[in-house]
Amino acid sequence: MQWHAGDVQPTIRTGHICTGESDVKFCQYLNPGQTLLCDSVDGDYVIIALCQIAKALAANETPPNILIRRLEIKTAAEKRKRSGPDSEGATRRQYEIVDVNMVFKVLSIEIRKRIPRATKGLEIPIFSYLVALTGCDFCQGIPRCGPLTIWKNLEKIWPCLEAAYDSTTKEFNVAQVGNKVIAPLLYGVYKKHAGAASGQDLSRLLSALKISKSLSEKARSDLATVADIACIVRNSNWTLRYWQDAPTAPSSAQIQYGFSVKKNGDIERDPNAVLGL
Repeated sequence: MQWHAGDVQPTIRTGHICTGESDVKFCQYLNPGQTLLCDSVDGDYVIIALCQIAKALAANETPPNILIRRLEIKTAAEKRKRSGPDSEGATRRQYEIVDVNMVFKVLSIEIRKRIPRATKGLEIPIFSYLVALTGCDFCQGIPRCGPLTIWKNLEKIWPCLEAAYDSTTKEFNVAQVGNKVIAPLLYGVYKKHAGAASGQDLSRLLSALKISKSLSEKARSDLATVADIACIVRNSNWTLRYWQDAPTAPSSAQIQYGFSVKKNGDIERDPNAVLGL
């Protein structure tokens, strides 16, 4: 339903596709150049809205103006202040309005500042893919490759991500992401435990870490496998497509996107996921 200022009754809108998830439904109400205020129920709204603006610009359309009302984000320092010994206790919920178009502008400028040769128009698709790789509602994150690690190494991995991106399928080459993006990040974390392994071959790096005597038994057992990472990299491809256009996104229940279907119809992470085709 759509409400207009001053109306007593809402107007029924037809022609929309049932998408299931609440956080992608607002995309069908976006119109070029018009403003839409969304009431967010989870954190994916902002990244989905960024994808919608990028999609409009790629199609040479006037992007919509998107505002998101959500619970106010607290910094770590603010959280400590509220829970510390001098705190006045819990306060009522506070909300903030996010101007997504401004976020889009500032983020694009920051990325091009750090990566001068970044291809214009790929800033948000690549950034969104990295968000998926760190974990979200639709995808598990790569262990030990959190937002801070990725942001710190952005200049190093960005050219590899551009090389891995297929503008036709709007997906990333799984092997290239595994060996040229994830492997270098993990190598930076575990360098002193990697022995002769390099940060350009994920399989060899994980194999070396699994037998590293300088890592504790628990640390070795907690390491992700190649199949784990291949599954996440593949699922991140699906997540990006879902964020960009949920109604046309393919089913995630297929090996291409890191999942397989059991004989009884249940869906599970593909235990044999590979980095290759």
